[in-house]
Amino acid sequence: MPLYTDPKHFRMALRESGLFRVFSAMIAETDEDDLSPHGALYWYCSDHHGGQSCPLYALLSQSQYSPGILERECPEEFRHLYDMFVEARNK
Repeated sequence: MPLYTDPKHFRMALRESGLFRVFSAMIAETDEDDLSPHGALYWYCSDHHGGQSCPLYALLSQSQYSPGILERECPEEFRHLYDMFVEARNK
């Protein structure tokens, strides 16, 4: 079950960011409790947002994923999904 404070706002930010389709496809292909798509989205948004008015910042602030205290970048196990976000935004 999503933990977003406002799922409608999250979906709108996904659409505005151009990542709705790729994220939805990731979610459809994973188990309900798999946070890999959320982790990849978190790190992508963290690395590429343009400030508080950016849709990526809205996604980052509503993420189900919370990095560990020692995490400073996208973990290797999320990297292939992270790269899918990069590809989607570069199209």
